[in-house]
Amino acid sequence: MPYGRLVSKLSDLVRRSKVRIAPVLSVVVPVYNVEQYLAECLESLLGQSFTDFEAVLVDDGSTDGSAAVAQEYVDRDPRLRLVRQANAGLGAARNAGVREARGAYLAFLDSDDTLPPEAYALMMSTIERTGSDMVVGTLKRDDGRSRVAMRLMRQNHRSRREQVTLAEMPLMLADVFAVNKIYRRSFWEEAGLDFPVDVRYEDQPTLTRAFLASKRFDVLPETVYLWRVRHDGSSITQRRDDLADLVDRIATKRMSTDAVLAAAQEVRDTWFREVLPVDMWEYFRAAVDADEEYWALLRSAMTEFWNDDTVPFDRTAVPVQQRAMGWLVTQGLRAELRRLIAYIDEREGDIPVEVHGGEAVAVLPDVELPGAPRTIRVLGAHEIVWESRVTEASWQQGRLTLRGFALMRNVPTLGRRTVLTGTLARLSAEGAGPHVVELPVEQVEQPRATRFAGRPSQNFDACGFVTTIDVPELVATDSRAGVWRILLERRVDGISASGGVTSFDRPDVDTSWHGLDGLPQGWDARARLRVHDGELVLEVREDPLSPGEPAAATRRGDRV
Repeated sequence: MPYGRLVSKLSDLVRRSKVRIAPVLSVVVPVYNVEQYLAECLESLLGQSFTDFEAVLVDDGSTDGSAAVAQEYVDRDPRLRLVRQANAGLGAARNAGVREARGAYLAFLDSDDTLPPEAYALMMSTIERTGSDMVVGTLKRDDGRSRVAMRLMRQNHRSRREQVTLAEMPLMLADVFAVNKIYRRSFWEEAGLDFPVDVRYEDQPTLTRAFLASKRFDVLPETVYLWRVRHDGSSITQRRDDLADLVDRIATKRMSTDAVLAAAQEVRDTWFREVLPVDMWEYFRAAVDADEEYWALLRSAMTEFWNDDTVPFDRTAVPVQQRAMGWLVTQGLRAELRRLIAYIDEREGDIPVEVHGGEAVAVLPDVELPGAPRTIRVLGAHEIVWESRVTEASWQQGRLTLRGFALMRNVPTLGRRTVLTGTLARLSAEGAGPHVVELPVEQVEQPRATRFAGRPSQNFDACGFVTTIDVPELVATDSRAGVWRILLERRVDGISASGGVTSFDRPDVDTSWHGLDGLPQGWDARARLRVHDGELVLEVREDPLSPGEPAAATRRGDRV
């Protein structure tokens, strides 16, 4: 019997016999009044392709039928255990589950969320191979209609990174979720990690301490967790206008900040500039109609966290609308804050942008910002986002033609001079270093670019392009195969940005292998488009298709 089948058969026998053997992974599942969601959550857990786990279900004094549902699943599968306690909150329930856990690794699963089938297999195979302290996968919000990763989540998980440090990826501090990770149990205990009790947003201080304590961690691009967005308002973190919610938010931000202050300067700067302010806009909005106690507490928090000794809020890496809101709060200008929010809502967030003097400047004509620094209105690099999409890719006699668009979000091109240039940059080749080849690019009209940007006031119709890559000539001239980045650079009135192809249209982009005609006698090579490190790239190999080998490669999603 093959080894893999033998292991699987033995595992099934052990599970059916209810023999209590310490599992590799312990999954802590706090349960509180989630009767309508719990079965789906546990089905996704039991459906994991990785099976060597136990689940510690902690009933935190549920008043609905959650405990009964949990008991049904415990009776079905010996890998599940149920622990009951009086209601003490999410942090206390997780801590109780950790104390009961027996595995060499820890994971957390909230009882109203779900897991993709390969989630734990992906993370466990990585962390056991690398020896890192923890492994982090992509988390997506699931609203029942779509599954979307948040902006910073996409940025952090664009490509696989193994055994990295926080100094190398300080923006990982923005990943404040306990649930999209697996932790080495020895690391958890040595770092003295636990969750704060009697406070909401308990993930942030714990995860901040985890990243600061970690010597090495792994980052995966694959989705490992689906975070349910409840539309009934029953989540404990959906009342931003509640004073108690603001008190808890400030308390957990303070805990986290106290831990970060001992870190390196670059980590501290990233914390105050990019991580700490990301959720403040919700409280700015709530403050418009809140009472004086709420307003005073919010203003106090703003000056506590963002000042000349840290990073002034007008220089944080949040959108211009949020920088303006924050500045109005610190100045005590509630009437202007209300006017700004009304302006934003009327335009559905579509803020016009002017380009002059090499700067992109937001237009807020209905709002007064008396004495405000220019940094509020001037868009930063984080707002001028590079986007390049291939909408069609076709091959003819080994020559590859790409059609698409390349733009800078928030830098519209209508009525402005814009230039697009391109290069091919070789990432790898046996016995060869980096190499760059000029790429001929023709600019064309592409109205789809404006629709893609989703800002009616910002016109990008002039951002289309067509380019043809003579792959046989590339191979013959360079005489080596390799992986080539398709790099484009756009310049608009003194503003420029560049990058690779960040997305593509699945049905219209040919990602199969193609033989190359016109090579010197005795040469054989093939080429294809594929995804590498979050970009669509060109791969060339100096070997022909094997007899009977399928030409079509697996096609990937349209966001790379």
